[in-house]
Amino acid sequence: MTDEKRDRPTLPARRVPRPAPDLGRDPIDVPPPATPEVTSASHANTRPEFTAAALPRREVTVQLGTRVGERTKDLLDYVKATEKQDIRTSIEVAVEEKYGHLLPRDV
Repeated sequence: MTDEKRDRPTLPARRVPRPAPDLGRDPIDVPPPATPEVTSASHANTRPEFTAAALPRREVTVQLGTRVGERTKDLLDYVKATEKQDIRTSIEVAVEEKYGHLLPRDV
């Protein structure tokens, strides 16, 4: 008898996963920022200069994993359809109107 199984198709060899490029690096280790002199010297005439004030400020967001009732979801869907306002904005506006006075305002 032979060990070959001719009735089964031949499959390609399984791929072995490659390690991540930052495998040996601690995630808390952040490379130090480049000094402006080095940055501007290395990128001279390659892109326009931007100041920190000219760049838009990014808003930090957090994931809010919570369940809401069916009536609340229906209301959010209605607001989304009629006011053209996404669910996130609707929730933020409602919470700010109801409880915004409890925290001090940012300057």
